Amino acid sequence: MIRAAILALCLAGGLAACGASSSTHSASASTSASTSEPTSTPTSASAAAHPATMPEHTTVKVVQSQYGAVLADKRGQAFYAFGKDSGARSQCDGACASRWPPALAKGKLVAGAGAHARLLGRTRRADGRLQLTYAGHPLFYYDADRPGRILCQGAEEFGGSWLVVRGSGAPVR
Repeated sequence: MIRAAILALCLAGGLAACGASSSTHSASASTSASTSEPTSTPTSASAAAHPATMPEHTTVKVVQSQYGAVLADKRGQAFYAFGKDSGARSQCDGACASRWPPALAKGKLVAGAGAHARLLGRTRRADGRLQLTYAGHPLFYYDADRPGRILCQGAEEFGGSWLVVRGSGAPVR
C-alpha cells in the first residue's frame, strides 16, 4: 500500500529532480512463517531477517544497466559518485546524505566480477564512519534506487552532479 503511494507520487511528480521520493533503504525482508517448533538459535533467525546488520565484507561488482556496465554492491544496486567531491573526503552530509546515503565500507573489501581490487578503498566521514571509495571517489546510493533500477543518473542536487561509475572508476557522462 505504501509502496503504491510512493510510486504514484513519483509518477505524478516525475523523477527529473530525483527528489520525488523520500523512501529509505529498508528493503522489506521476508518474515519467517510462525511454526510450532522451538527455535534453538533465535539470533540466527534475527540475522536472516536483517542480513545487512551483520556484514562480513563489502563487495563491489560490475552489473549491466541502461547506462552500460556500472559499479554496484553485491545485491546489484548501483553506486554514484558526487561531482562536488574532490579527493577522498565527501562534501555530502546532513540532508544530502539522507537523500544520497554513503556506501559504508564494512569488513573486508572484495572486488567482485568486473571490479578491480586495487581501486577499492575507504575514507573516514565527518561522523567517523568509513565510506567506500573506488578509484579515490567516495561512493553513494540514491535513496529511491533498488537493485537493477537507476533513477538519478546525471541528477544535479546539493551543488553537484550525481553519476554512476564504470568498472574503470570513471563516472558515466
